Amino acid sequence: MPFLIFTNPTDIGAYSGWDFEVLPARITLRLEDMRDIYSSYVESWRDYVSRMSKESGRHKEYVRVSELARVLTHALEQGSDIELDGHDYVWSFCSELMFDLHFVTIVCPSCNRQYGSAECSVEKWAYGSGLAAEGGRRVICPSGHTLYSCGEWCS
Repeated sequence: MPFLIFTNPTDIGAYSGWDFEVLPARITLRLEDMRDIYSSYVESWRDYVSRMSKESGRHKEYVRVSELARVLTHALEQGSDIELDGHDYVWSFCSELMFDLHFVTIVCPSCNRQYGSAECSVEKWAYGSGLAAEGGRRVICPSGHTLYSCGEWCS
């Protein structure tokens, strides 16, 4: 079974202001799972992309995610693992897998230890109130270190 490996980026602008630190965890996912996520995204936007400006962020995202879907499909056909930059539509697209604890392994740099998904847990977080609030979830290791986090809503 081929894998997609990436290091969780720690310089995401949304991370600023949180009262927990997101660590550069090394994450291993099933390549097929990410290919399916990318392919689903491409399929859902296929009918709209021709009407978008080629300069728009959504069009550029569509083009890159389409390319990633092809790269992952090729790696699956070859039975090869692949490593991607976590910034390259991996971090933002794998949230469902991470929060469902559907990753293979994750390495906590603080513990210097590799954990399986069954050893980790997911916690909700929220800041602010009223129309100035945001929240999401985070994956933590048994020692409480945040290894992955993503905002899921803002008011």
